Amino acid sequence: MLRTRGTACWIALALASLAPVAAIAQAHHHRHGIATLELTAGGTDLTLRLVAPLESLVGFEHAPRTRAQEAAIARMRETFERPEHLFHTDPAARCRPTRRNLQSPVLPGTPSADSARRDRGAESHGDLEASYVLECARPDALRSLDAGPLFAAFPRLRRIDAQLVTPNVQAQRKLERTRARLAW
Repeated sequence: MLRTRGTACWIALALASLAPVAAIAQAHHHRHGIATLELTAGGTDLTLRLVAPLESLVGFEHAPRTRAQEAAIARMRETFERPEHLFHTDPAARCRPTRRNLQSPVLPGTPSADSARRDRGAESHGDLEASYVLECARPDALRSLDAGPLFAAFPRLRRIDAQLVTPNVQAQRKLERTRARLAW
């Protein structure tokens, strides 16, 4: 009972602390080469939300017009469907993805794509939003996230502006190719 009550209190505090992160997410500015990452760790869950300009991932932001562009979108989707190939956690934590969600105007069947079709005449900057929940068998061993594989998979991506909320830390960090590890 005490463990459940303590966990419930921590979750309530974590949710309350997300207000600044949510405000920052709302203020996401579309800048080529720069993605945003929100990371929340609590209980056994590690939650990630990445928003990146399509230009930084596939080199264009419109619906694919050629077979090469269609192939680029398919590769991007396939890559983002496997978060364990984009982000590495501490091996001792034994984290595995349990939920994933991708949203983008160029991904068929997503709400973003449906609204983009309705607004076809409007030029806009397209993003990919990737959300993941990883369950960690040993959350006490979770101390970092390495985004190096994400940078390696998408060479046009130069920086990630990260927001971090854990039981002990609430911080902002900038990740780059040479400093791709987010530690807490």
